Amino acid sequence: MLNGPLLAVNCYLFLHFFFALHFHIVVQLRIAGHPAIMDVAEVMNLSQRYKIGTKFLTQWLAKTAQERCKDKGSLPVLLQATSANNKAILGLTTKDRRLLAEVILKSSNYWHQPPAELNNVIIILKSVIAGRRECLLWYKSRGLESNRNKDASHTYFVDQLDGILQVLQQVLRVYDQKSSQTKSNRNRNAKPASQTPVKRFEEDLDTFITDIDHDSVLNSFTAVGNALPSLEDASDGIHQQPHIVERLAQPVRTLISNMPIESDDDAAFSIWCLLKEYKQVRELVRGWWGQYIDGQISIRAAADSTNAAFHYLEKLTKRFNADYPYISTVSNLISYLDIELVITDSHIRYLRCQSKTLRTGDSEDLHALDLLCPLAMCFLQIFRALAKGSTVEGHDTAPAISLMEHVSNIDDIIGVIWIISTNLEPRIADSEWRKHNPLLDWFTRNILHLWESAEAPLQLLPAMQISMEIRKALENRSMAGSSASIAVIQNVKNTLETLNQTPEAVASRQKLHGYIRAVLDLSGVHEKEYPIRPEYDIFPRWLESNPVLASCVASNIMHEAYLYGIGLCNHQAAVLCMAYLYLASRYTGKLQNPWVDMDTVIMEHGKQSFKLPDTPSGIPDMAALAKCFCISMGVNPKSFLPKEDRSRQRRHDRSEPISSEIQLPSPAERGPFNHVKSTCHHLLTSAGRQPLPSEFWISDKGVEINDIFERFVQSATNADSLSSNTMVKERKKGRPTIHKCTTSKQILSQYHNMTIADEERINFNYASFASVCGAILDQMFKGMRDFNSSLLNFSTPQDMVNTILWDEVYSEAIGNKRRPKRTCLDVFVDLFDEYSENGSALTHQAKKFVTGETYQKIDDESLPRPPTAFGITMTMNSDMLKLSTTSEGYRLLQARRVRKLALRHSTK
Repeated sequence: MLNGPLLAVNCYLFLHFFFALHFHIVVQLRIAGHPAIMDVAEVMNLSQRYKIGTKFLTQWLAKTAQERCKDKGSLPVLLQATSANNKAILGLTTKDRRLLAEVILKSSNYWHQPPAELNNVIIILKSVIAGRRECLLWYKSRGLESNRNKDASHTYFVDQLDGILQVLQQVLRVYDQKSSQTKSNRNRNAKPASQTPVKRFEEDLDTFITDIDHDSVLNSFTAVGNALPSLEDASDGIHQQPHIVERLAQPVRTLISNMPIESDDDAAFSIWCLLKEYKQVRELVRGWWGQYIDGQISIRAAADSTNAAFHYLEKLTKRFNADYPYISTVSNLISYLDIELVITDSHIRYLRCQSKTLRTGDSEDLHALDLLCPLAMCFLQIFRALAKGSTVEGHDTAPAISLMEHVSNIDDIIGVIWIISTNLEPRIADSEWRKHNPLLDWFTRNILHLWESAEAPLQLLPAMQISMEIRKALENRSMAGSSASIAVIQNVKNTLETLNQTPEAVASRQKLHGYIRAVLDLSGVHEKEYPIRPEYDIFPRWLESNPVLASCVASNIMHEAYLYGIGLCNHQAAVLCMAYLYLASRYTGKLQNPWVDMDTVIMEHGKQSFKLPDTPSGIPDMAALAKCFCISMGVNPKSFLPKEDRSRQRRHDRSEPISSEIQLPSPAERGPFNHVKSTCHHLLTSAGRQPLPSEFWISDKGVEINDIFERFVQSATNADSLSSNTMVKERKKGRPTIHKCTTSKQILSQYHNMTIADEERINFNYASFASVCGAILDQMFKGMRDFNSSLLNFSTPQDMVNTILWDEVYSEAIGNKRRPKRTCLDVFVDLFDEYSENGSALTHQAKKFVTGETYQKIDDESLPRPPTAFGITMTMNSDMLKLSTTSEGYRLLQARRVRKLALRHSTK
């Protein structure tokens, strides 16, 4: 049960939180009008994480050995000086690391406590060894003669790390045996371990280790996959100290971007790490489309997440290219790895890696090159060669051309790319058109760029493989993406035709028309007549074969329609007025059946700001509800305090409880109603709730679908500032929350979950909902005059709702014996009954889309009826305007209301 002051104060916030369009964090991320770009250093790639692990091991060995060694002469030369610093540590060799581990083992004879973070270091070391060993085996499986020297060096390095692991495990066993002795046999006066390295490395490990679970040892090394030892394997024979276990269970607190990274040029290992992350992203995307095929999610959610994955691949690759600019394209990678593509008889026969030939029909051999995305690599090289008009790696282009003509007859994305490339229209080839068209997805932009630059960037390799796998997985659902886009366009068109225009929604409406025209332009259909007729096949084969592009088209239009609907909801605070009328009728029990669509809107946008109870019975009284409405319309809360309380508040400058005494504010006290006239520029999330993807969109330049993922990552990588209590509440509600993440799987999985959670909001038809609210308010305006025209005259919808609420308050104050049989609120309940049958239609429709059902065309009859005079007949009457804008006139109106009420009660 909420008290009046709490409800009133929180309701005042509603005007600022409800349906405004731009998350405040997003504003801070924009610089000089440009979209915020994710700092690539914020998200560490797999190679960085492995190198950080190796560097941390070296620093720990050096500092621990220096701390515990009695004979400084046994240390490596670089560490024998008392002034040895991190620069000296960086100069240590692999052999020096093994020596340091043996020094630590010898120190266990006279140190009675184990080194700080020994358990954690062993876990990190096991993960590093597992990843390095997997990389080594992969290169060996290719059988490259020229890499034998590199493989031998890498083998020696892994063997040395394994030797260090054996020594540290022996150290752990020594201290485990000591801890099993009784306390009476221990030396109570033994020198305790110094806290200098402990403090430092506890802090470093807290930044390095993210989370420990039963599926992987370190999330920092999650991309190693099954090669990572399990927690049980990593902790075999280890009795972890309680303080270490507790720290391991804590989430990461800060990024370790300031930790040194190995400076050696280990391109081979970095390539393997990059390809490994490519594969992890591919598997993740494959799982998303499996969810769509199983009917768990919609095609829009799968496509939006895939498009975000493409952007993430580009970020990872840019980080790699900064370190190795000479391996920035697919051709550079093929040259570095000595791969030869062989095409004969219009077929890709095999890939040749010097001494080892991997034929396309040999699945076991191809498995060794799965990281390379061999089929995508072949086609990208063919496209590159054809774009340049040259040969394919020394071979004549004739077999390649014959091959592509053969493939183009198959319903496959490769064939469609071939058709586009051979019939490329000048407007599509134009880089400016490609750059500024808001509907193109990442993959389409880069494919078109390939024909302009004649080079395939490295990130296009996994993207091509992903697109081919999606196309193959869909099989008989090849038209799913374009069908969804057509349905979305038709639904939006129907809604636009049903609604009257309002001045505040014109801009967003024009954007919607512009987006649909952009679809026409993209598809090559140049029609001047509007609207689009559903029987037109407006999408070419490219849209039909690329579900990600088709779904991104749908997403753009859906998000712009969402913003357009929010703008209509803001118009004259129609939804806010209806929300209070609905809550009042539910509280009084006059409305028995819930309005599901309104409950959905309040829950999504207003519940946290309102702090409303889950049930109408939680509302304290009608007076409190009426006061809340006034405050949400701009009335000063102090105006509801008794006079003595107001003077005391001015003297002590502190808030006082709002009196239960009914006292209407005068216009001088409240000022004009603060109408919500936002044109969708400031969407603020409800208090205490994490932002959903739809709340990262900008609307001043239209929806920017290619920018949302970077904004999301900014929030995810800065999630430490989020309240832990808020996260707990969100988990209880079942809504996913943003938490700290640094790995590919963490970031993409979290974005995918948030996209799914956002589906119902985006699919909810806010424009139709605003139409319903406007229609009911319009009918209420007429019904109130018919009910008692001499008593009720209104200048704005807010004035009408304010009068209805206070009329109900006075009716309750009169008492049961004198209470009228019918009040103004009864008029609302009677009118609302006409809409009650369809009161959950919009919510059910939105939920249908979320469950993965095909987007269906909405019949015109099923749309809510449009307002007959919303924003037109509800204009200010000149006489009422004069009365309502003066203090004396307002008091005169209220006195007239009281007299009429008394007269009505006396005659019944």
